[in-house]
Amino acid sequence: MRDTAPVTRDDPGRPRLFTRDYVLTTLGTFSFFASFMYLLSVLPDYIDEIGGEEWQVGLVVGAFGLLPLLMRPHVGRWCDQGKRLLMMRLATLVFALALFLMVFSQDVWSLLALRLVQGTGMALWPTPATALAAEIIPAARRGEGLGFFGMAASGAQITMPALGVVIAGAWGFDAVFIVSAVTALATLAFTIGVQEPRGAPAGAGAAPPTLFPRGAIFPMTIFLTFTFAWSAAATFLPLLGKERDLGNVGLFFLVMGVMTVLARPTAGRISDQVGRVRVAVVGLLVAAAGMLLLAQAQSGLMMLLAGGVTGLGFAAVHTTMLALAIDRVRLGQRGGATAIFQVAWDLGQLIAGVGLGLRGLGDRRRDGVLGVGRAAAAGSGGAAGRSHPRLDASPRRHAGRRWPSMRPPDATGVGRMNAFGVGAGAVPLTLTLSPGKRGSGVPPLHCSASWRGG
Repeated sequence: MRDTAPVTRDDPGRPRLFTRDYVLTTLGTFSFFASFMYLLSVLPDYIDEIGGEEWQVGLVVGAFGLLPLLMRPHVGRWCDQGKRLLMMRLATLVFALALFLMVFSQDVWSLLALRLVQGTGMALWPTPATALAAEIIPAARRGEGLGFFGMAASGAQITMPALGVVIAGAWGFDAVFIVSAVTALATLAFTIGVQEPRGAPAGAGAAPPTLFPRGAIFPMTIFLTFTFAWSAAATFLPLLGKERDLGNVGLFFLVMGVMTVLARPTAGRISDQVGRVRVAVVGLLVAAAGMLLLAQAQSGLMMLLAGGVTGLGFAAVHTTMLALAIDRVRLGQRGGATAIFQVAWDLGQLIAGVGLGLRGLGDRRRDGVLGVGRAAAAGSGGAAGRSHPRLDASPRRHAGRRWPSMRPPDATGVGRMNAFGVGAGAVPLTLTLSPGKRGSGVPPLHCSASWRGG
């Protein structure tokens, strides 16, 4: 059974996608993420310049995700109550203020405090903007529409990390903070003229807003395997680049962003036709290959190749799992579904930055990237197992089940999603990737999971 209804491209009733509200929301998202991406490649160097230690790099970069992690479920419910544009505008002001005040931060702890404030802004924009886009996009073109919408963040990722390095080299770190703050303020202009869709009338199949829409838990858990891998690379790649003389590490994000932009709409369109999970499994395997290449990189060229491969995988995983999260909930809970899905970003960044930073990778950075590559592979096994014909992705089939619980893998397992260096309670589902036996009826790669209750 398909995990989403197929849509043919030659459908004569194919609805219009590029409306004014959709385009303005997408452009605003590009501007917002641009203000964030300027710092991606320069912040570790800035922390090093003001006397921060290696573990503090992970703390400052990773702690950014703490407040969004706590706030997103509430933000999702507010979205479903019709407050999306209000939160998007507030997010730009909070972001701009925190970025401007970074000019005056001369120690790690004041910078950490401002990163936490910045995290509040990050909680208040992506969820409402994505929920608004999902509401505007016709259901028959949801995967494709979210693919084009996702190009906004990826487009910022293409140019801004490398541009941030150039600005810092020419005018210093303060210039990067000021340019980022001005870009955040400019985002306000794109919210003018956007009309927020009204909620569904009573009896139209809408569900009451909720903090944790169950249908979004599975896509979020699968996407978490990628966000952890990506966040580890983003946190420690600048330092690894210095060790191995890889050159401008911002080019890794540039190449990754280019490939992501090119692949997103196609991945979304294919998922509209053949199903979300099939596309996501391929994406996770490709992303895992990209992380393994990055761990082995001894030259700038190999780093760029790893960025391209990782970008292809990310495009497939993010686009299809986000669409699946929205597919699996009822009208009136799309904001909550978007919020729960985006929690994967916050968990991945928090665990990778803070967990690996406190653990102290040091000379083991290569092993750390190899480990997160295996985490992505474990996630692909989870998606493969979940898409088995006996398992329906529709939330109706699993409405009576409770949250998954943790279980160690058996002796044949080669990967699982439950540790990440910070304890087994971090993720509510154990995904074990195991080899099947020929002639046993078990797929070549299968996933086992344990559940509480029935």
